[in-house]
Amino acid sequence: EDIAWIQDVCKKSAFWPKTTDTRWTIYLKKNTTSLSLVRDTAMKLMDFGGCDSSKLVVRRLPNVGREGHTIMTHLFTSDFRFADINFFLQGHPHADAEKLECWVRKAMVSMFN
Repeated sequence: EDIAWIQDVCKKSAFWPKTTDTRWTIYLKKNTTSLSLVRDTAMKLMDFGGCDSSKLVVRRLPNVGREGHTIMTHLFTSDFRFADINFFLQGHPHADAEKLECWVRKAMVSMFN
């Protein structure tokens, strides 16, 4: 899937309230996709967009279930070290960067008020 939207989200994130715990995890469920290629591409998109790509993790999962399987795997394998706000998006989210920015702003406002 095309992950170019990551760059747009990173550009928008420059205007979000800063937290110390911004992490990105990409899960690959297709065996023919190269982990290093996706990692390198995502890191470049993040860097161009202004995000800290050093906090990116790319992991492979078996292609079973749907996004619910991926989310539950993440929840149960991350030692319950979650950020104050967590977003789980599909590889090609149905919302554009503007909508994602709106969701993040609403979440941040509710958290800090």
